[in-house]
Amino acid sequence: MQKGRCSHRCAASGGGFYAVEASSQAACLGGCPHDCWTDRHCRRFHRELTAYTWLFTEMITTGALIHGQRDKYLAFNPEEHPVAFQIGGSDPAELAQCARWVEQAGYDQLDLNCGCPSERVQKGAFGACLMAEPQLVADCVKAMRDACVLEVTVKHRIGLDYNTSEQQLFDL
Repeated sequence: MQKGRCSHRCAASGGGFYAVEASSQAACLGGCPHDCWTDRHCRRFHRELTAYTWLFTEMITTGALIHGQRDKYLAFNPEEHPVAFQIGGSDPAELAQCARWVEQAGYDQLDLNCGCPSERVQKGAFGACLMAEPQLVADCVKAMRDACVLEVTVKHRIGLDYNTSEQQLFDL
């Protein structure tokens, strides 16, 4: 199996592993990030376990990249490849700027978090609450795809507590 050939849609909550559809003949495995757990040291350890697992950063918000310690948040070990940067945000222009920085930092993929259910994240109008706004998600994904050449994916949940229809997944 070649590194970097898997695509996915993570429908798991944080902190687990999930099977992903591979674009090559071989299957692969990916790990869902978990806040305060899957830092670059943890990802480096996971890379020692297997070379065929997609590794994901913890969700980093657009605000943290724009106003915080960008170099710290974008740092990773070269041995982590393939590694995806998971971003949280809901402003297409901010996500586009951050996508350029993520690409320049050398990540293999960019993953928009539409799955985090925490109240703190929902107050910031991103994470799982974005599942209720499929057009905004589409605008965000388009802005990121237009800004970089990385594959852009979306982490989401199976449904929202008040809406569990399968159609919601197809609308996203």
